[in-house]
Amino acid sequence: MICRDRKIAAAAFAQVQNYLRAGDCYQVNLSQCCSAAASGDALHAYLALRRLSQALYSAFLDLPDEQILCASPERFLRVLTRRRVKIYGRRQGSWK
Repeated sequence: MICRDRKIAAAAFAQVQNYLRAGDCYQVNLSQCCSAAASGDALHAYLALRRLSQALYSAFLDLPDEQILCASPERFLRVLTRRRVKIYGRRQGSWK
């Protein structure tokens, strides 16, 4: 599994506290991206996640090279039309 380690997370949290104390911002969403290799049926795992999670928003993306399962209290994407998708997250780079 690839996730932010405790030292990096603690440093990021301390920086957020500095921004708040300095009045540079009033709200910060501090998050991390985790990924892991898995085997089995991704859709089955997603359905189990939906049953177990009380998250307001969830999604299952079955992409050619990977599957993304999401359960979040906040929306991370919204379909605006059949052709456009607004994605909440990184602006550059990949999701990995």
